[in-house]
Amino acid sequence: MGGDEQLVALAFGLLFSVPGVPCIYYGDEAGLEGDKDPDNRRYFPWGKESDFLEKEVKELAHWRRENRVLVDGKVGYVKIDYGINALVRYNQRELVIYCYNKTDQDMILDAGEFQTYCLPEKIGELVSDILDQESVAQKAYLLKTFKLGRNKKE
Repeated sequence: MGGDEQLVALAFGLLFSVPGVPCIYYGDEAGLEGDKDPDNRRYFPWGKESDFLEKEVKELAHWRRENRVLVDGKVGYVKIDYGINALVRYNQRELVIYCYNKTDQDMILDAGEFQTYCLPEKIGELVSDILDQESVAQKAYLLKTFKLGRNKKE
């Protein structure tokens, strides 16, 4: 990702949102870079770790631990705009949305442009309502949780 820590953080967000056990390769959380073999994995950057990436990974791991739906929930997807998408995890009790913007522009989301995939109609409508007119900064993400049946955003 060309050393762009914001893009790496977006990738970590996807890693902690998709089904399966997140697996972080040695040093990724510290911003360790590599290239093609034999430079594929360098020494750990002791004293030069990325505070930003370490903080992001810690927060995303906590978010996953606190939201069981990220472990065993169903999966859906929302195509919002070029470079802006959302991964949706849901079950009967809760809904979690990881919306990311990998572009170089801040964006205001418009539900009229959303295309949902693998989501029941009611869940798709709820996701559209939650994300409509939300602002997503460039190379950043939004995390949204919603308790189903209580009609309360968190």
